[in-house]
Amino acid sequence: MQKQTRRILSLLPVSLATKHELVDCSFETTMKFTAEYRARYYKLAGQKEMDMFLAEAHKYVSPTAPHMLPDSLPKYVTKAEVKQMFPKELAFRGYCPVTYVLGHKRYEALTPGSRDHVVLYDDEVFSMLDDKTMEMFLRQPWKYNRTPLPLSFLLLE
Repeated sequence: MQKQTRRILSLLPVSLATKHELVDCSFETTMKFTAEYRARYYKLAGQKEMDMFLAEAHKYVSPTAPHMLPDSLPKYVTKAEVKQMFPKELAFRGYCPVTYVLGHKRYEALTPGSRDHVVLYDDEVFSMLDDKTMEMFLRQPWKYNRTPLPLSFLLLE
């Protein structure tokens, strides 16, 4: 139960409901924008989100929220953690799934990921191009994690 409470505390329910994005605020040390609802505490991005949540909290939490918190949450992985996972292979053959999706899934959009930008999601390890693409993946991993490699790429191997 404590693990679930920490997870809810560190993700912003208004952002998930309105933008369908996971926003991690676990680094935030203050409780300034924190609200209690049904004996649980929720962090919010700022005053606007706090006002929205306090006015209609039921719209942002289950069971009536438009987007539920996924079972698997993405996590940034350090180089040391990646080494400990060996021999686990990188998903998407080490290419950045975000640049590929943003490039309209064209072969030319395949870009090798960086060892400095690795994310664990749904028991798979993904490598991103840079900070920007890693942030995009962390916010909406479901947009990128099931993207298949182009058939032309697979035929070249």
